[in-house]
Amino acid sequence: QKYDTNDAKALCNRAATYIALGQFEDAIVDAQAAAKLHPNWVKPYYRMAVAHENLGNPEKALELYERIIQLEPTGNIPVKRNIMRLKRCLSPSTDANVADDEPEVESPKITGDAIGKAIESVDSQLGRVQVSTTCNDFNVDLNKVKREHR
Repeated sequence: QKYDTNDAKALCNRAATYIALGQFEDAIVDAQAAAKLHPNWVKPYYRMAVAHENLGNPEKALELYERIIQLEPTGNIPVKRNIMRLKRCLSPSTDANVADDEPEVESPKITGDAIGKAIESVDSQLGRVQVSTTCNDFNVDLNKVKREHR
């Protein structure tokens, strides 16, 4: 189907469609074209950031999210959250900051019994909990985990 290559909105919408289809390279091409037509419009940068993140380019995604905040400094909480999340993912771990000549300290071992007791304690208080990792958020059904650890 023909489309107007000078229609930034159509290009941006097609980029969103490409993202939904997992065609991230195509999404970047359309979003770049839209950004070229309207360099102060945040939506093409958002599409490019999402596509780059899905392609495993967190540095480029972070750069694009920060560009959005430059263009729209007030508001846009989801973009600010993405920036914070990516900065956490990209920051070197504290282990990498330990000097080579420092002795390694062994982490304490946690027994299966201790894990089971912790799960039972949280389960009895909450039943379901949101767990946040460095780079991903996911839900844990503690009842299922409890059954698996028995």
